[in-house]
Amino acid sequence: MKTKLSVLFAALLPVFSFAQSKAVSVYDRGSVFVAPDRTSPTVGTVRFGVDEIEMTLETQQVEKTTFVRVILADGTTGWISKYLLVPNGEGAVIAQNTGIYQNPVDNTTMVRNKEFAAGEPVIFTELSGPYAHVIGREKTKEGWVLVSDLITGKEEVRGATMYWTALSEMNVDKRLKAFKHLKAQSASLKIAPLIDVAYADVQAAAANGYVDMTGLTPTPSEAIVDVDNRAMPAMPSSTRGKSKGATSPTAKVPAPAPTTTEKMVKHVENMSVIVVEVDNEPAFSCYHKTLPIGTKVNVRIPNNAGFMEFEVVGRLSDYEGIGMTEKSLKRVLGENYPNTATIEYYTK
Repeated sequence: MKTKLSVLFAALLPVFSFAQSKAVSVYDRGSVFVAPDRTSPTVGTVRFGVDEIEMTLETQQVEKTTFVRVILADGTTGWISKYLLVPNGEGAVIAQNTGIYQNPVDNTTMVRNKEFAAGEPVIFTELSGPYAHVIGREKTKEGWVLVSDLITGKEEVRGATMYWTALSEMNVDKRLKAFKHLKAQSASLKIAPLIDVAYADVQAAAANGYVDMTGLTPTPSEAIVDVDNRAMPAMPSSTRGKSKGATSPTAKVPAPAPTTTEKMVKHVENMSVIVVEVDNEPAFSCYHKTLPIGTKVNVRIPNNAGFMEFEVVGRLSDYEGIGMTEKSLKRVLGENYPNTATIEYYTK
């Protein structure tokens, strides 16, 4: 049975009523107006997943926008687009890269071609067993993830929102300034290691004379917070184990954006898999004998058209196949994972 995260008596309200309830914004800055009119003066803004407001029963349709009268935390009243709000929602942060399940019952049915990235702020609305229903920024993604893949807390959500806002800045100098400001106030956050990595990336880009971050690697989807919400290094510090000679990945240096004349070739292969034991391995990472470090590899989920994306972070010196931790293999291929997997990747 699904359990709402809000007060329990909410379930007793008539389904046709737009009842007074708490809500949060699913947009970074939702404007609250004096009147149900976008041209009227604003009385405040609500930030993504942080500022709780009270929705009243009063709504008004203005052209294609439904406005709802709300009460801010300081008692100020005003009007905001209903579309911007998630009733009874709560801000959270994705702890590691994760696929999105279509429902909390069948954990093999994924939302195709979409995933949540480490450090991404979301709104979660309800629980069902070990799963939480979440909505991405501006309602671009929605579905179910493991509760263990979520970090909660307003400061974490505020920091994650600032992190993604900084990543959206393509100008190197402006991004550098944004991350310098964010790093100065994020030391206590669980996503601080993620911020450190992004800050180091833009510092490297600036040092190499880049003025624009478009096309540079690494992408913002690298996980560095594990499922227990403990900070961990961005790259494995050592390797050991069942594969012979899995080497630690080399540090990434920003690369020039590919030109429009470069043609990418798609490869689809069925290959053997091997368990690799790695200390502090980044989530959703893998190992391969020949693929370049940083290559994105899509691993097909059995009996399903979807896939999970992994990144090559190290070498397998004497094994023709793909190496992943047992945890990763179980996540993408199931508890009784087979000894082969179908992968997709692109090369120039």
